[in-house]
Amino acid sequence: MDDPGAGGRGVSAFGSSFCLIIYLSSACLKGCEKVAYADSVTDLEILMKQYSDATPSLFLRDDGLAAYYYDGFSLRELRSFFQGDPDKTLCERFQLSAGEWRDALEMAIVARTGNRRRKAEKESGR
Repeated sequence: MDDPGAGGRGVSAFGSSFCLIIYLSSACLKGCEKVAYADSVTDLEILMKQYSDATPSLFLRDDGLAAYYYDGFSLRELRSFFQGDPDKTLCERFQLSAGEWRDALEMAIVARTGNRRRKAEKESGR
């Protein structure tokens, strides 16, 4: 999940919610801004669009199922899992319903796809 352009990052609590503090020197975040974790695919897509230079995985909760899938599996594997039934063991471990499992898996797929697109655009000089 490390971004080579990142000077460092950490998690800080604000009230009852957590925000990801990202310290990037890149133009996308200009200094230090608070960026919230995505709680849905829609949230993730908005954050990815707003911070297009940031690695999409920065918006996934480190202890969540979406990050687990993002970090541990290829895009091909994730798409294959999405076609199958929910993983009952992981649903129990992360205390998720079948629908929440599918949502987390979809977030991992969106983040992986976004990261692939981001890398391709950098390589092509866009």
